[in-house]
Amino acid sequence: MVIVARSRSVNGPWQNCPHNPIVRTTTDAERWWSRGHATLFEGPDGAWWMVYHGYENGYRTLGRQTLLDRVEWTADGWPRAVGGDLSRPLAKPVSGTSAARGIARSTIFHSLPSARAGAFTRADPDEMSRARIEAGSLAACRQGRRVPPTARHLRSRWATTRTRSASRWDSTATCRVACCCCFDDRLYLGMGHDGTRMTSYRGGKAATGGSPRRRHASCI
Repeated sequence: MVIVARSRSVNGPWQNCPHNPIVRTTTDAERWWSRGHATLFEGPDGAWWMVYHGYENGYRTLGRQTLLDRVEWTADGWPRAVGGDLSRPLAKPVSGTSAARGIARSTIFHSLPSARAGAFTRADPDEMSRARIEAGSLAACRQGRRVPPTARHLRSRWATTRTRSASRWDSTATCRVACCCCFDDRLYLGMGHDGTRMTSYRGGKAATGGSPRRRHASCI
């Protein structure tokens, strides 16, 4: 939730807003839960806004998402959020061209992954030494170590409730490669190949199969 207090000095005394909390989730039917950590700011046209984050109902695995709420000031000088449940889109505050938003729909690797494109999880200090760029592709291998596919993977978080992901990879006999959709280290699904056998993962459990006709594969 979001609560407000005010004082003429940072040392107090502080006066709590009589309307606290000014933002909160009141029913489990609302679209956004756990709304909080707000910041107030004044827009170019003099209007006031509040930016904070919350979990989308039913999609907590997407993490906290950024929310924008319109703010009005009461006659006695307290801010009041007027967005309510935020289930409906707000009108664009300022006309004109907006900046690009969201994540790229595809990645052509010209350099090693950035924090925006993805990152290795639970990485060793020398983790990036096993990755290199070859002709617009990311080449990565962990020589001599057999680890679960989620132990040290290059991951990118899904940012929408409807996501379709595809990758093309080429495995050699010296390295196993896998493409997985992960909830955590124990719950994931996907497919992999080590140059000889295909492995499928469902519910974190692996099942091996025969060699496919091509070593190039897609996982959607």
